[in-house]
Amino acid sequence: GEAPLTQRERVAPLVHPFLGVAQASPLPSWQATIPNQAFAAVLDHRIQGMAVFPGAAFVEAFVAAGQELAPDACFSLADINFIAMLELPPGESVYMRTSTGNDRTLTVHASGIGEDAEWVQHASARLVTVPYRNQDPDGDLAGLDARCPNRLAREAIYADLSQRGLEYGPAFTPIRSLGLGDDELIAELDLPETAAQDDFLLHPVLVDGCLQALVAFSEANAAAVPVSIGRVVFFDRLPRRVVCHGRVTDRHSDGLTAELTIMDLEGRVLTRLHDIRAQALGWVNSHQDRTRPLFHQWHWQPLGERQSEVEQPLRLWKAPAKPADPTGMKSCLELLDEVKGCIAGGEARLAVVTRAAQRVVDSDVVDPAARALWGAARVARNEFPDLGLILLDCDEGDVITPWLSELEPGGEYALRGAQLYRHRLQAESSLSPFLSVAEPGTGFALQLGQPGQFSSLHYRRVRRRAPGAGEIEVGIRYVGLNFKDVLKAMGRLSHAALKGTFFGYSLGMDCAGVVERVGADVQEFVPGDLVICCAAQGTF
Repeated sequence: GEAPLTQRERVAPLVHPFLGVAQASPLPSWQATIPNQAFAAVLDHRIQGMAVFPGAAFVEAFVAAGQELAPDACFSLADINFIAMLELPPGESVYMRTSTGNDRTLTVHASGIGEDAEWVQHASARLVTVPYRNQDPDGDLAGLDARCPNRLAREAIYADLSQRGLEYGPAFTPIRSLGLGDDELIAELDLPETAAQDDFLLHPVLVDGCLQALVAFSEANAAAVPVSIGRVVFFDRLPRRVVCHGRVTDRHSDGLTAELTIMDLEGRVLTRLHDIRAQALGWVNSHQDRTRPLFHQWHWQPLGERQSEVEQPLRLWKAPAKPADPTGMKSCLELLDEVKGCIAGGEARLAVVTRAAQRVVDSDVVDPAARALWGAARVARNEFPDLGLILLDCDEGDVITPWLSELEPGGEYALRGAQLYRHRLQAESSLSPFLSVAEPGTGFALQLGQPGQFSSLHYRRVRRRAPGAGEIEVGIRYVGLNFKDVLKAMGRLSHAALKGTFFGYSLGMDCAGVVERVGADVQEFVPGDLVICCAAQGTF
C-alpha cells in the first residue's frame, strides 16, 4: 500500500503556489513544484535567453511563509539575499523547498526532479515579528508626477530592457507608464489579464515590474538586477493596478542601492522595499557573432579506433590505492620523486595514471585525493615541458597497455571501460550571459555576476570621464589580488560589512599603471608618469 508520508503529501492542501504543501519535518517547511498551474507565467521571465525564477517571487514565498508562521502578528522581512539564480530548463520542472530555522531564518532551496539531483540554496531571509510601525501615510502622487517629468512609453521601456538582455514575455510586462526625475521615478503598473491575482499577496509580476523600472537608472547597455534587499515591509495585498515610487539612495561602481514604495491608485502605501542592492549583469555585447570564436571550453572528446600498434618508449607511474593515501599528499610527494628520476635518467615520456580524478561521464564520482594528484601532475608538466608528461585517468578497470601508443606527449586522457577520451579545448557554441568583451579604447571593470560563483566574474564597459580638479586618470597595467577580493567574490562579506568602507563593493585595491590624463590644478603628475596607487572604485 501507499506509505503514510506519501499519502499525506498527496492529499495535503496547497498552502500557496510557491510554498506548495507542508512537509513532515521538525521545523516548518513546504515544498512546491515550479512551474505550476498558478504561475506558469514564470517562463516569460527571461534573462539573456534563460527562464529564471524572479527575485520578486522569492520575496512572495517568504511573505507567504511569514503569514503561515505568524498569522496574527505584524511582521516584516529583513536581510533578503538572492544567492544564486534559479534557472528553469525548457520543458522541465524543479522542486522548491522553503524552510525555517530556530532563529526565524527562512531559506529557499531548489532541486531537479530525479534521484541524483542535488539541493542548492537560492535565497534567504529573516522574519522579524516586531511591528515596523503603523501604516505609512499616503503618498503624494501629484507631487511625484511633477518631480518625474521625463516620460517613457511602454514600448520604449521594454525595447530598452530587451537590448540589455532582459527579454520579458507578455506575462511579465506590467509597466504601463514610467516617469523619471533626478534619481527618482514613478511608474504605473497593471497586472496582465491572464495573470491570477487571488493566490498572491505581493504579486511577483507587479513587484518584478517595479524592479524592472530601476533598470532605467543603470548605465547604458547594462542590466541591474537585485542581489539583496535590506527590508520588506508588507501592509496589504497588492491589487491589479498599482503605482510605484522608486528612489536611488546610493550608486556603486557595479550597480546601485534604491528603495521602492508600492501604492494603490489613491496613494495608500501597500508595501515598502528598503535598501535594494542592484548589481549589473554586465555589458550585453552587440558584437557577439564576431567575438564568439574567441571563447573556448574544455570537453572530454571520445576517440575512435586505435590508429597505431607501435609501442613508444613510455615510463608508467600509477597512483597508490586510496586507502593508503586518503588525502593525496603522499601521492603528490611520490610523483615529485618520480619526476626527478625521469629528469635525471633522461626519460622521454612519463604517463601518470590516476583513478577517479576526473568527471568524464555522468556516473563518475570524483575522488578529491586523486583530483589533488592530477593538479600536481599538471604543475609538473608545466615546469618540465620537455618531459612530455601524460595524464591518464582510469575507472575501476585496468585496461591500460593497449592504449599506450595512442597517448600523445602532454595530453590529458581518460579511460572508461573500453572507451578512450581526450581532454580538448573546443569553441563554445552557446555563450554564458556573463561573458562580454570590452571595445578597444573604452574603460572596463571586473564585476561579479552572482556572489559565490567565480564563473560569473566578467568585464563590463564603464564610462570614462575627464579628470576633475585634483584628479588623474591612470591606465592600469598591474593589479594586486587581495584576500578581501576573494571574500567579496565568494559572497562571504555582508552588505553591512562593506557599506561605508573605502573600497566598498569594488574588486581590486592597489595597482600600478601609467598616468593617461590629469585634471586642473595637478602639478606633481603629467601624462606618461609611472604610478602606484589605491582606488576606491576598484582596480580590476
